[in-house]
Amino acid sequence: MTSAEHILTGTGVGRGLVVGSVRRMPDPLPEPPLTPSTLTPAAELTRATAALSATAEDLRERGLAAGGVAKEVLDALALMADDTMLLNNVTTRIDGGGTAERSVFEAFAEFAAMMESAGGYMAVVTSEARILGGLPRRRGAGSDWCTCRAAALSGSRSAWRRRR
Repeated sequence: MTSAEHILTGTGVGRGLVVGSVRRMPDPLPEPPLTPSTLTPAAELTRATAALSATAEDLRERGLAAGGVAKEVLDALALMADDTMLLNNVTTRIDGGGTAERSVFEAFAEFAAMMESAGGYMAVVTSEARILGGLPRRRGAGSDWCTCRAAALSGSRSAWRRRR
């Protein structure tokens, strides 16, 4: 044994066992296919704006129910879903022949990449933007997103605030 090594005795803290309830976030949606739309651009835009608006409203309602820091986080995410520049990006993609699902996916992916490249705080919310990009698609597919997503989002932001 070298002088830098120490022998520790006692019960270790991390034995690889956990007891308690588990909440599992749903698997991410697969990337939407790159197939051209069979609908008119107006119909696709209606689908996209309805899904984005419903997602923003749902986030605000969940924020009101959660309160505190979670409300702040969910309100900020609702603002992202309502963002005019994001909708312009979605509209441009739909006008180019994309589906609502693919256009929303690509617009949020571009938004997340832009935030990540900015670094600092903006890079921290990149994962939230990527999650947010899937919410309108889940809604459009007829499935609701799990309430643990809201908890995970608020947890990630509050953890960041504690690290500052």
